[in-house]
Amino acid sequence: LVLVAGHVEVGGIHIHPTRPVPKDLDKYLNESTEGAILFSMGSVLQSSSFPPAKRQAIIDAFAELPVRVVMKWEDDTLPGKPDNVRLSKWLPQRDILAHPKI
Repeated sequence: LVLVAGHVEVGGIHIHPTRPVPKDLDKYLNESTEGAILFSMGSVLQSSSFPPAKRQAIIDAFAELPVRVVMKWEDDTLPGKPDNVRLSKWLPQRDILAHPKI
């Protein structure tokens, strides 16, 4: 990498060390024998605003998986939520992605 004189490389400055996930979430992830999936549409697109057909397709797909799913969901309930799906209105995404079961 060649830098212009007077410039300093700062790539990765936004990356901070991960922290342990909350204990209840860590337990949920560690109890998954097949691993786990994090499903989040970020903070701009809210999963709870999906049209019913798309929401049902996602639920049906998750229900068929042999893994646990951690899903960012902005409402208190998700009708038809499969047993392998855990909902949360907020998730420490960076920390979850660093978890060995993800």
